This record gives sequence, C-alpha cells and structure tokens, in this order.
Amino acid sequence: MIKPIVTNIKELKLPNFAWEFLPSENIIELLDDLDFTLSNNGKGVGLAAPQIGIHFKVAIVRSLVGNIYLINPKIIEKNNKKVCVEGCLSLPGIQLAVDRWNYIKFENYTKEGKLEIKEADGVFAEIIQHELDHCNGILITDRKHSRR
Repeated sequence: MIKPIVTNIKELKLPNFAWEFLPSENIIELLDDLDFTLSNNGKGVGLAAPQIGIHFKVAIVRSLVGNIYLINPKIIEKNNKKVCVEGCLSLPGIQLAVDRWNYIKFENYTKEGKLEIKEADGVFAEIIQHELDHCNGILITDRKHSRR
C-alpha cells in the first residue's frame, strides 16, 4: 500500500525501535509498503520506515541489482570522510552539503531473519548512510557540513 511521506520534523526525530519479529508476514508487508511508496515518489532511491510513520529501524534502498532491504542496520566499519550533496523525500526542495563516509561495512538482517554483513562505497554508501540516519532519527539537516 502506498503511504504518505512524513514531512513533520518532530515526528521524523522520534525514537525508532529494532524489529524483533523475524521472519514474519508483518515485515514482508512493511517492506512492500516501503517499496510501493518509494516507487510512487519520483526520484527517491531509498526510504526508511520512519518516513512513512512506522517507527522501526527498517529501510529499503534501490540498487542496480534490485532492492536492498535494511532491517536493524548498523555501521560496523567506516573510513574516508567526504562531503556530498543530498536531498530527502521528507524535506522536499532542500539540498544540503553533508558529511558522509566514502566506505562503510554494515550489518543488517534479511527479511528471513539472517544476519548479513555487507560493504558499500561511493554513492551507494551515501544512500545507505542516509537511510540508516532515518532509522536513528537523524536528518540531513543534522549532518549539514560546516566549513572549518
């Protein structure tokens, strides 16, 4: 089902909870809702559950090989800080220079409940970090790059 995108900053910053019911029909339904909603929102390449008002650490990211589902994602290694420009479906019309890592290693659960470890770099790493931030109540406005 297509859900409305949350744009209320206070709601986007509410605490989000780890998904502890793996595997389940509920996680499949949530991932389908994220997929349908993302598919119907133009240029978005990722969407986290808090952006549709569901306060769990779950997200979807589009990649060249298909959808990547992030359930309870966590960065476990990172390096090579950089500055990039990002927008956000929840903050329409805003683009900001933000600090990101060029390389990350992260863990997350599959929809079947299996823990996996993946690596990402470049733009793909930026997208993963953006969605992980949503899972933790962090917005691009919180990551805004400041010249020093």
